[in-house]
Amino acid sequence: PTVPIANLDNASLSVIPGQGWQIVLYLNNNSGGMINPLINCQFTNSGNPVESTRASLPPVGPGQRVGLTINGPPSNLFVDGSNCQLASPS
Repeated sequence: PTVPIANLDNASLSVIPGQGWQIVLYLNNNSGGMINPLINCQFTNSGNPVESTRASLPPVGPGQRVGLTINGPPSNLFVDGSNCQLASPS
């Protein structure tokens, strides 16, 4: 099959003033079984890493789409980009 087991989409980077940076995104379980997703995200400044974060989600059922927020560095650090990838399942 050419469809991935799961995929991430609609990631958006935002800041909560006085608190921190966050990425809001969605995970789609394209499989017919339960998965235990692990997501790696990197917050960047001009392409250089500022902070890396790993998020472990509870089990996601077959065909489910779930939204999540991944928290990053404090808002006093400059961040202008982010990148998230599904580490597991692959």
